[in-house]
Amino acid sequence: MNYGKNIGIVPLTDAAGITQPFKPGKHYGVDIGWYKEKYCSVLAWQDGKVVAKGYYTDTGYYVALEHTYSTTKRWSVYIHLRSNAIVNVGNTVTLGQKIGTRGTSGSSAGVHLHLYITSEIAKNIKFSFSNLKKHAVNPVPYLYYDKKFNSIYISKDWKKPLPDPLPEIVPPVERDETKNQLICHEADLRVRTGASIKKDVIGYLQKDAYYDWYDSIESDGYTWYKIANNQWCAKIASVDILPRQDYYTVQEGDTLESIAMKHGITLEQLIALNPQLIHAGDVLRVL
Repeated sequence: MNYGKNIGIVPLTDAAGITQPFKPGKHYGVDIGWYKEKYCSVLAWQDGKVVAKGYYTDTGYYVALEHTYSTTKRWSVYIHLRSNAIVNVGNTVTLGQKIGTRGTSGSSAGVHLHLYITSEIAKNIKFSFSNLKKHAVNPVPYLYYDKKFNSIYISKDWKKPLPDPLPEIVPPVERDETKNQLICHEADLRVRTGASIKKDVIGYLQKDAYYDWYDSIESDGYTWYKIANNQWCAKIASVDILPRQDYYTVQEGDTLESIAMKHGITLEQLIALNPQLIHAGDVLRVL
């Protein structure tokens, strides 16, 4: 399920609030306490892949997930589990999937989940706890509630409910000169829910692929092109805009002047578009 890069669930089935907050340079995550069920299920914050698991004296049992986007990634890490995580390194997991059980292993004064979430980072950075702490951010703004996953209790501190999933990016199409199309010659041009840099990013155009467009708007210093309902991309230097080409089949009795007049262009424009000799049955460009 795609909710966007910054959205994931509260990763527990019982979450009574934060017993210790995020403190930059001191406490690199949040501790989430229990309400009715100490040893509840620990859930994957987003779709991802297991990149590490194990046991250290301070962390106790832990598991680390990597969440990959188009050009970046982030980690979520779950420590002080009751026992070893039930997923293994290399496994893929989905949002809300059980990955372990909350506990108090390692250096822990009581049952809780210590949760790390990082900012977006480069894909070539390898997981380690030192790298984790360098990029850790306060997880609270990234946590949303959903009764499908969080069935017992949820803190008022966290956003709820999960928003509607973001739409899938419309797929590219074949080149068609009878339609308005565009093509981007670099990877990862952002597609947003509206014609503004303030709108949510829902995905990216494929490199050197064609997309039909249906409307254009000037906003935020860009010309934006609509490629589907609630899907817009900005015109940047690497984007070619390909207006549709209108055609007309020459009929008996047509003259160049009558064809030009019918399509609202000058005789000179018509000739420039069609320098060849013209006969009945020929298909002419008229735009």
